[in-house]
Amino acid sequence: MDIKRVIDAAVRKRMARGTVSHIRATMHRIFDKAWREETIPENPVAKVKLPALRRVKKKRVILADDEVMKLWGCEDASLEIRLMGLVARCEGGMRTRDVTAWNWTMVDCVGFSSCIVPRTKTGKPQRLDIPSVLQVPLRRWWVSKRSPVAGPVFPVTGGNRKGEARLPRGVSFGERLRRALHVAGVRRHTCAHPNVRPTAGAPGAHSCRGAAGRRRVICHSRGGRRQIPE
Repeated sequence: MDIKRVIDAAVRKRMARGTVSHIRATMHRIFDKAWREETIPENPVAKVKLPALRRVKKKRVILADDEVMKLWGCEDASLEIRLMGLVARCEGGMRTRDVTAWNWTMVDCVGFSSCIVPRTKTGKPQRLDIPSVLQVPLRRWWVSKRSPVAGPVFPVTGGNRKGEARLPRGVSFGERLRRALHVAGVRRHTCAHPNVRPTAGAPGAHSCRGAAGRRRVICHSRGGRRQIPE
């Protein structure tokens, strides 16, 4: 296997610096084990250094209260995303991993008056009351899942692991949240590019030429944008 070719291919695809680093680290572990077991004479990944990649720092964006209420009040937006946000906001500031680790065994499924927050970062579970604003939507979510007595509150929704608990790491709801915000009409992006024209198949999006005029930019009202070659 040409290790450098694999790394270069990831760079050409414009993968994030952390992703490229993860690819190299994974290959290093695999070949290191084979080398230590004397299956191969050396670890080929050790000779390949991670290329210098520009680290992209994005400004943190926090939703205003009126934007949060607009999302929660939109019935067309993803119910799961809205309920996750409500749970995280109401139950002592649950982290993403706390939400994905939440199990029905931790919830009072009779009166929906209390629950246990796993607190995965500290490893010290905490019992909290379930506020009235969360009791009804959480009960409805439980009923929609056929009133389970155990299992993840927010399981995997597709693929081979559908219905199972989400993985401890590498889980992100960023893209789904952006889509839900777009559906709810929460839009902050105003395009100032020239030659704007609507984009077929992408509601609320349009295409325009960048300043250099060499690439076409797909701008989305929800704030994200993607560059593709002409």
